[in-house]
Amino acid sequence: MTAKQAMGRATGKYLLAALTPFVLIGGIQVIYNVARFGNPLDFGIQYSLTINDFTRSQYHTDFVMIGLFNFLFAFPRIQPEFPYVVSNFSTLSTNGYYYIANRNAIGLLWRSLPSLGYLGVVPAWKALTKKERIQALCLLVPTCIIAPLVIIFSIWESGYGVRYCCDFAWQFILGGAAVLYLLYTRVAEGQGKTILRGAFTLALVLGVVVGGGMLYEYLSKTGELAGHYLRLAKVFDFWM
Repeated sequence: MTAKQAMGRATGKYLLAALTPFVLIGGIQVIYNVARFGNPLDFGIQYSLTINDFTRSQYHTDFVMIGLFNFLFAFPRIQPEFPYVVSNFSTLSTNGYYYIANRNAIGLLWRSLPSLGYLGVVPAWKALTKKERIQALCLLVPTCIIAPLVIIFSIWESGYGVRYCCDFAWQFILGGAAVLYLLYTRVAEGQGKTILRGAFTLALVLGVVVGGGMLYEYLSKTGELAGHYLRLAKVFDFWM
């Protein structure tokens, strides 16, 4: 068996193992969709019993921009009092009803500085071979750029909720970090590597500070923080 044949067989086994669960589970979902909604591609979002009647919803670009701005670009407000960093939600002065689960919004670019790694995509691209460029396009662009943007654009009907970041934040951050990794291993030398290491350290510190401030603000708004303080006080009261 040649190396090419061995690679082809290994690839076939991998695809079979990876795709079989999707085919089985997806097939069951398709049968359910046809039985309930009359369409194999309708997963029921139009019939969701939630804040909006999705069967009558209309597309509004300005609502899409609210999510795009607050999820990615909203710059935090700085204050001299604890927690020092406060979220900065904006409706962009749009009209019409837009559901807001909470107003805690600090753009992902500022909560996770490695996301800014996309700014170095040009020198990182030049450092790749032709084959590596094709691989990078196939792996990073659909997963780390297109998919997160599609998710952000598609959730406008449900309004804004910072928890939605769980659906796309990790992909977006991973892409920026991958670019930074290429810069560190292929482009940067000497002082450049030192600067990048310092940038990663700064990103870690700011991530804790900004994320901590956002969490504290959210808990304060929901009243959960007061409950935690009360339970902690009762523990000290009991032992003292």
